[in-house]
Amino acid sequence: MRDKKRVNPNLVAVLVRPLSGLAEDEAEVVMYRSLSPDDERAYRGIIRERLKPAFDRFKERDRAECKTSLGYYLSKPGFRFDRTMDSHLLPFDPPTDPRNFFLLFWEECFGTEDYIVADLNGYTEVDDIHQPTLM
Repeated sequence: MRDKKRVNPNLVAVLVRPLSGLAEDEAEVVMYRSLSPDDERAYRGIIRERLKPAFDRFKERDRAECKTSLGYYLSKPGFRFDRTMDSHLLPFDPPTDPRNFFLLFWEECFGTEDYIVADLNGYTEVDDIHQPTLM
């Protein structure tokens, strides 16, 4: 029997950590005030400028674990990306489709590499809230 890959929903949340809590920072809120919830170009800019540099500083193993988890949850119907965004008090309103924000993250970080997980049964979900603190 093949070992299952481990995924953690908290490793999706860690991807927005550089902006976490900035809803409390008036300068950050003002900077994003005019952001339309459907402005894909602006979200790509935020990802490229604010999130990807932090992700690139993760250790290779941590990046791989985040990538595996993100691909899994992008493939899993019904994953609540809105909860991930809402719980981090980001300095802008979430996009109309929060899943699309993470899909844009995938594209900015991994290009055209396919994220689709064909067999979700080959994975085990481990909701370990402490794992991201080790990154």
